[in-house]
Amino acid sequence: MTTVGAVGVNTVNRNVAFGNCKCDCNCEPRKSGGAGKAWASAFVPGLGQMLDGRTGTGIGFLAGTIALIGGTAATVAVGLNKAAGNVKGVSKGFIAGAVALTAAFYATRLADIVSAYRGKQDK
Repeated sequence: MTTVGAVGVNTVNRNVAFGNCKCDCNCEPRKSGGAGKAWASAFVPGLGQMLDGRTGTGIGFLAGTIALIGGTAATVAVGLNKAAGNVKGVSKGFIAGAVALTAAFYATRLADIVSAYRGKQDK
C-alpha cells in the first residue's frame, strides 16, 4: 500500500519498516538480520549491520577490519625488510605477530557475519 503523506511518499511502508504501522493491512515489521545481511557482511565488512540500521556497529566492524589488514601488512613489510638482511631468515617474533594478526582478522570477520545474521537482539 503506497500513500502520499505530509513528509513524502511511502508513509505506510516507512511505518512498517520501523514497526509502528497502525493500519488494518496486517503489515509485518521488517525482519532484523538474516542470511542476506550475513552475505552482505561477508563481502563488505559491516554492511549487514548498516543495512539492519546498526550503523555504528557496522562502521566499527569495517574500521576494525581495515586496521587489522593494515597491521598485518605493516608487520609483514617490517618482517620481510629485516629478513632481507638476515641470513638465517625470519624471526619467531615476526611469525607469531603475523599469525596473531591473521587469527584476529578471521575472528573479526566471523563475528561480523554472525552479528549480521543474528540482527538486532532485544535486551
